[in-house]
Amino acid sequence: MTEQTLTIAVAAVVEVLSGEAAVGLVVRDGSGQVVRRIGKAIGPAPRALAAYRALLHALWRGRALGARRIRLLCDDRDLVAGVRGEAEVPPDLTGPYLQVRALLRAYQDASVEAAAPEDVEEAAAMARTALARKLRTVDTLPLWAARSA
Repeated sequence: MTEQTLTIAVAAVVEVLSGEAAVGLVVRDGSGQVVRRIGKAIGPAPRALAAYRALLHALWRGRALGARRIRLLCDDRDLVAGVRGEAEVPPDLTGPYLQVRALLRAYQDASVEAAAPEDVEEAAAMARTALARKLRTVDTLPLWAARSA
């Protein structure tokens, strides 16, 4: 997988009343096949911070899977604009922003792209599942991947 490009849809979900947050990822290989679906509860966090944490989780997961190239899809247009340098990053998000920028440089080729909500719906569903069940991590492998391992 070292030369393969991964496309990761990322989503962050925050429960309105409690402020509890979760992130969701759907990792696809170059052919579009799902490699992993992940949902992770991250505790209380504002929406913007949860979105940065979703990107960080995706970048670390990509490295763990051995990818050299990564494409991140996110429906938070403000976050995408900030990461790309097209908009100012709020001072309270400078730390996560710098972490994301550093991890993006760890890849031969990396991009963060704005996506329509329906393009990240599966990732949002994983986040909602983790949040509803208060699960630290939900990590699923498609059946075809389990057989080939």
